[in-house]
Amino acid sequence: MTHQLNALKLEHLSFKSNSFKRLNEKKSYKISTCKECNLAKWLSEQENKGESFTKTNNWVELNKSHALVHENVQKFIDLNADYATNDTLLAIGNEIEKATEEVFNHLDIVKQENCK
Repeated sequence: MTHQLNALKLEHLSFKSNSFKRLNEKKSYKISTCKECNLAKWLSEQENKGESFTKTNNWVELNKSHALVHENVQKFIDLNADYATNDTLLAIGNEIEKATEEVFNHLDIVKQENCK
């Protein structure tokens, strides 16, 4: 599981990087939602299997943080297209990074819970 979760973390970093590649166009475009990425697919698979760690508060918070990453990346793209101020974009960027860190921390807890 450790390898798989680490790979999902890397994929999510790539998702963010790829999502921001077109920012210089100053146009709004749609990115994958929190239900469409590989992490979302893994989350759903674990829930369908009924894994015990999917029934914890950590799991609920993981899903919330994951949704925030996607929502805020989309928000950043949309605000950038509307020529938002750098301060506004910086604030959203900080929210993205905080939510990403939370996702990673929650995934680390999943690893710990799975190894009990």
